[in-house]
Amino acid sequence: MEFEFNNVKVGRVVEGTVFQVSDDVCYVDIKAFADGVIYKEGLSLTPITSCKEVVNEGDVLKFKVTKINHEDQRISLDRRDMLREDNRGKFDEFAQSNERFSAKVVKVTRGGLVLKYMGVEVFMPLSQIAFERVEAEDFKGKTLECVVIENDGRKIVVSRKAVLSQDRKIAKKAAFENLNVGDKAEGTVVRVLDFGAFVSIGDIEGLVHRSEISHHRVNKAQDVLKEGDKVTVEVISKEKNKIGLSMKKLLDTPWNIYFQTHKVGDEVEGKIVRKMANGMLLELDRDVVGMISANDYSWDPRENLAGSVAVGDTLNVKILSVDLEKRKMSLSKKHLDYNPWSDVSVKTGEEVSGTVEEIQSR
Repeated sequence: MEFEFNNVKVGRVVEGTVFQVSDDVCYVDIKAFADGVIYKEGLSLTPITSCKEVVNEGDVLKFKVTKINHEDQRISLDRRDMLREDNRGKFDEFAQSNERFSAKVVKVTRGGLVLKYMGVEVFMPLSQIAFERVEAEDFKGKTLECVVIENDGRKIVVSRKAVLSQDRKIAKKAAFENLNVGDKAEGTVVRVLDFGAFVSIGDIEGLVHRSEISHHRVNKAQDVLKEGDKVTVEVISKEKNKIGLSMKKLLDTPWNIYFQTHKVGDEVEGKIVRKMANGMLLELDRDVVGMISANDYSWDPRENLAGSVAVGDTLNVKILSVDLEKRKMSLSKKHLDYNPWSDVSVKTGEEVSGTVEEIQSR
């Protein structure tokens, strides 16, 4: 038998045939001056209880020579380096698919996590674990879903945050499709700007424009809302992945609230907010404004009410009529005073006598 002594060197890869297998050790014919011996620890990258789990007699495999003992006529072999290279090749091919996979955290370092998948070690930086700041130690021993974001042949960098981002997009799309105009939801204010507030409702966010916050005028959303506020909203628009929300639609109008405790015929107090040629506007409550016509100033046409009051003054008036839908209301001051016409008993066509008090030119 011709032996290839020159091919048997420590570190060299040789091919051999397994001819004997026990639980703890295998013997391999590598056509050298001695048979090769490999223990179960060198047959697999994961723990096994018996060599018979991974090899059979007659298998032709490649091995790496790890030690040569001429005195004992023994050549020690190992397959783990080949398995790692094989797994790395398979992993590199798999990584190109950008598919997610589950890997177990085997070590925590200052910079992140070391995980293993298919016997290949990968690294997850702290910044790629989650969106929020986390403690790396909390993930020790856990299995995490991740994707490869860098593979230069030497270092493999993976990300869990990328998986969470993908899941978030999927959930956001599904939530958007299931949302309808008119739906009502509880939400949390996550961001407030001058023009409005962004509210999180489940997996998606919508905008409450400042004009939809309240029935009262809002100059800046920050004047009313802050981050973390819990609000109830109604969906008022949905297009091009944008959602319009309203808080105002779920609130009673100032007019409805006011007329829950007031009615036509009531005497009320109002502040003059505007004077016009034909009347004045009075604010009875915040954003509840009615009009008192010049004809309703007084029973005496000679009385100049508008000339004796100023914007900001208050008047007691009577509610004559109200239209809640159109938010219109007519008021009167003269109807709080004595009506001199109530004592007039003359009828049309009846002859009467009187004293001339004033002559006016037309």
